Amino acid sequence: LVRVMEASPEMGMLQSLVTGLPSKTLFTRAFQFGMRHGMRSYTLGSAWWQADCGPNWGHNVLIRTDAFHEHCMLPVLPGKGPLSGYIMSHDQVEATLIRRAGYEVRVIAEESDSHEENPPSITDFIRRELRWANGNMQYLRLPNMPGLKRVSRMQLFLAIQMYAAAPAWMAFVFFGAMLVLQTDQFVGAPLWMGLSLFATVLLLNLMPKIMGLAQVLLSDKMAASYGGRTRVIVSGAAELLVSMLMAPIVAFGLTVFVLGLFVNRRVGWDAQQRSRAYLGWGEAARVLWPQTLAGTALTAWLIYWVPAALIFAAPLLIALVFAIPIAVITTMPTLSRASIATGLFDIPEDRWDDAPDLKLALKTDTA
Repeated sequence: LVRVMEASPEMGMLQSLVTGLPSKTLFTRAFQFGMRHGMRSYTLGSAWWQADCGPNWGHNVLIRTDAFHEHCMLPVLPGKGPLSGYIMSHDQVEATLIRRAGYEVRVIAEESDSHEENPPSITDFIRRELRWANGNMQYLRLPNMPGLKRVSRMQLFLAIQMYAAAPAWMAFVFFGAMLVLQTDQFVGAPLWMGLSLFATVLLLNLMPKIMGLAQVLLSDKMAASYGGRTRVIVSGAAELLVSMLMAPIVAFGLTVFVLGLFVNRRVGWDAQQRSRAYLGWGEAARVLWPQTLAGTALTAWLIYWVPAALIFAAPLLIALVFAIPIAVITTMPTLSRASIATGLFDIPEDRWDDAPDLKLALKTDTA
């Protein structure tokens, strides 16, 4: 990366893909396994259309410091409330400002030595997401900044959309449940159309991870770095199941928080919890009781009015109703140790100590 920056004076920021470090909890192992495969294909496609107006994730990004000092002074947002004051999610704003000054912001969609530690439990993950949500929602006040490139403005909107999507999804679910009171809502709408739309949305959502897994399966060297194709397939299928349970829990937590922004609720930017070995039942209940309550109410509503809808709503309802035990179980030391022992959700870095020649081969191949 340094060599690329030195050879490209027009470049202001450069980064590669971020990969997770080996972790101990089942939750983190599953999360970073799925993120790794999804991010490779997603970032490669994004880098194509974003070109020189790329993102800045703030992870091990190389910055041309003279340009940064001269052009990336962040504004202090006027007023009071959670969307005012100092900009919390500063990295993407800095990318738009340095691009406005004429410098390129680029992403190399390759895995290198850019690593991070991910949250050890779903409650810690939600806390991190709430901080980022607060920071990203401040971008609502920034798109009209003068001189920004069009794609840079799009980057700000995409950052907002990351957290606006959660309340939109939850609103879709709960307003949809209310529609059962309209007995004629399906008149003129063939069942196959609804199922086709559902399948299309699900496929689009899962496609980045599927393509990332396919890339590994088609390469002998990449498959070996994960412990073989069988392990990749089993881990991939298990991760899709885990993420299907996690997504509604996180989305509901974000929804409650985003709605709270309108009543001046905000969060601080404290250090992340990265070393937890186990999540207790008490803490899980304190954080996730709203999910449990909402899921139970929604389940009772559908059982009373339209039991057949439970077939389609089951993944979401199970996730919400059992949010607390899911959060605790995915940090249980017994299951976490079993995941490590069997290689479930292994990433290449998990295997480097046992196969140092593999680490050298992968690094040489990347170079």
